[in-house]
Amino acid sequence: MLAICMLAAISFSSCSNEEPFATASEDDYPQILLPWFGEWENGEPVEYKSITRDMEFVDSCVVTPSQYTTVKWNIDGETVAEGTRIQKTFLAGTYTLKLIATTTKGLSTSRTGLLVVRPLEGDPTVSSSLVYRQMVAGTHVAVEGTNLENITMVIIGGMETPAKFVNGLLEFDVPLLAFGDYRLVLVDADGQQYGDNMVTIAEEPYEDPDVKKPETIVLWEGDWQVTWGTPFKELAAESKKLVKEGTIYAGTILRVYVEGEGQGAATSAWWRNILTGGNEDVEPGARGDIEIHGSQVLEYELNETSIDLIKNQDGLFVVGNGFNVKKVEIFTIPGGPDSGDEGGSTGEGGVIWEGELQVDWVMPDLGNAYDLLKKNAKAGSVLTLSVQETSASYHMCCAVIDWAGITTCKAEEKEGDGLRGDKNVSGTMDVDFPLNEQSIELIKNGNEFGVVGYGCKLTKITLK
Repeated sequence: MLAICMLAAISFSSCSNEEPFATASEDDYPQILLPWFGEWENGEPVEYKSITRDMEFVDSCVVTPSQYTTVKWNIDGETVAEGTRIQKTFLAGTYTLKLIATTTKGLSTSRTGLLVVRPLEGDPTVSSSLVYRQMVAGTHVAVEGTNLENITMVIIGGMETPAKFVNGLLEFDVPLLAFGDYRLVLVDADGQQYGDNMVTIAEEPYEDPDVKKPETIVLWEGDWQVTWGTPFKELAAESKKLVKEGTIYAGTILRVYVEGEGQGAATSAWWRNILTGGNEDVEPGARGDIEIHGSQVLEYELNETSIDLIKNQDGLFVVGNGFNVKKVEIFTIPGGPDSGDEGGSTGEGGVIWEGELQVDWVMPDLGNAYDLLKKNAKAGSVLTLSVQETSASYHMCCAVIDWAGITTCKAEEKEGDGLRGDKNVSGTMDVDFPLNEQSIELIKNGNEFGVVGYGCKLTKITLK
């Protein structure tokens, strides 16, 4: 018994000399044990996680002292979640994620990394070039990107501004914002929002001598009274010169600033509608006169027909009665997409023909559309026909080379076998014809390009 008591005493004495188990208290400095963010590079945080925009960002953290610490998940300076877990979706873009742990005693620590949310294939995006990312508040800009055709609005720093896709570029007015970086959001005609990265509002736009910048060129400014007897013809010779140089081309925006009470239109020097070639003497209203009340801007997106009219009908006029022309300007890219003697050509992604053509089983005259198709088409391009259903009993269309379908490369169309690739037309719609290697060979070696079918009207052909 005595031995047992002595052993117990020795054992007790030995335990009492060890350090007690350490437990974190509210006085301790907080630590984020998980997740681990990578080391910064060049003074900037590095990518922590990458997901696509259709995925939820789901994450959790471990902190100590856990019972005395609150956690906040901060995105671009704004708290988006609290607690040790986050589950949230984000628009596409790169975000600065900051995880902040704070104890009840006000002690705090944080970790910072980049959350990269990638767009899906086919999403609209703006070029990352600083030429299109650095903007001046209150100015009109045009930005380059992909899949921007259906964008009708942009949001910068929470401020909405209407947008318009013109000649392969997205145009809009930059909101009046203070200098700084703001997230860009693109909105399509259906109201769907697509995230993008940041743009910078600066004192001056970014200048890059290697990149052609869109610009507005004032062709004339003053005060000219237009009457039926005194058409405004100051631009006739100049417009022919600018077409030859490639400064005016299909897709250029023409703006005529007018003031008065009357009617008028931009025309060729032969008084033909500058977009369609319509002749008032043949068809009433074909010249396209617009009623003018007070100060207005007559705006035209010039097409291939316009370029042909300016070249072959002695240039550009403004005609009408009862108003004054105050200014004429064009919005364009210096040099055009393909400057040179031919002028007016357009690269991939542009309109190769525009007008109004009733489609029937006759090979139509599409001007220089075939030349543009030969020059710019490649495997993977998409030829798009903009068509409208008419009152015929059936409605079909097909893009063809020598009566062979441009996609199928077959001319046979016996008893509805569909070998040529005719497409049904319903209402107003765009019909796509994807081009493959066989299509390119057909285009290069053919003799005629046309749109055939029945019961529809063709208004535009686009290659992209």
